[in-house]
Amino acid sequence: MKLVTSFLIFFSILFSGSLYIRNINSLSLRSNNLGKNQLSSILESKPLTNSPLTLDYLTKSTNSQNSSSNSTVLQSTNPSNNSKDKLNKWDNLSLQEFSSNPKVPIVMYHSIDTFESIPKHDRNPRMSRNLRIPPAILSKNLKTIKQKGYTTITLTDLQLFLEKKQKIPSKSIILTFDDGWADNWRAFELLKEEQMVASFGIVGNFVGQPNRLNADQIKTMSQEGMDIVSHSNNHYNLARMNNFELDKDLRVSKLLLEKITNKPVESLIYPAGAYNNNVINSAKKMGYKTGTTTLPYSPIKGQNLDQPFDLTRIRAECTFSSNLRSSECFNSGSDFFEKM
Repeated sequence: MKLVTSFLIFFSILFSGSLYIRNINSLSLRSNNLGKNQLSSILESKPLTNSPLTLDYLTKSTNSQNSSSNSTVLQSTNPSNNSKDKLNKWDNLSLQEFSSNPKVPIVMYHSIDTFESIPKHDRNPRMSRNLRIPPAILSKNLKTIKQKGYTTITLTDLQLFLEKKQKIPSKSIILTFDDGWADNWRAFELLKEEQMVASFGIVGNFVGQPNRLNADQIKTMSQEGMDIVSHSNNHYNLARMNNFELDKDLRVSKLLLEKITNKPVESLIYPAGAYNNNVINSAKKMGYKTGTTTLPYSPIKGQNLDQPFDLTRIRAECTFSSNLRSSECFNSGSDFFEKM
């Protein structure tokens, strides 16, 4: 009996160990309806921008985090730099010369939906107040932007401006949509109607999950001129992660989104705005060029491009009445839009 018990314990340990190794090799990334072959292809790809990590580095334990000089470098694909990807041609627009403090407001959106569409047992007052904007309000915001003479650009456009690779319109504004909610497809449709662009912060591990955008949608949005940027891989507090897990999270998100879009992903939006110097250093190492926070934007100071990982934003909020009916939403950053 003791012998049988010993064998059971032995095989149990072996089985658990194999599961652990497979989890490490998959980088703890869920399949997200991508399929094993697609996921393997993603992890075997090289990012479209320079980064020191190899697959060997990513699959090493936290006790051995230095990349081997003999490890195989991940294979690369070519990014798309076709100017047709942009909906805005900027023809006949006044363009601004490079400045380290451009007046470029960045507006932060999340879910684009009505509060009534949420099942009552799932209704969260905080979600309704801070993270959900009805489509009608977004549509009004977009029309106001156009009436005020602003041109929507993307975080990638701002990055290229920072690198002095292109100019941007004198009256530029960036719209960001965090978390990759499925209803962001409606935002995409509204943006197309107004011939505008935006940056969508996608969480790698959320792709294809319930109530989230799937890979095909993200690819289509990118092909239609929208900017797909990283919002991390797991939406964890990046400032609380150890160096290895932090590098892994930012790296896998980048690989996944570049695989889906076939474009470089060099902009990062910090989940919940949580970041520190350690996060910035990791982002730089992984090949990101900018980091966007939830710190408030100042129309007087503008963006400080001397600190491109401290980009500031304006939160688009919708304040509901006490009974939380979205039809009575009366504020969605309206003060900002009216004072533009």
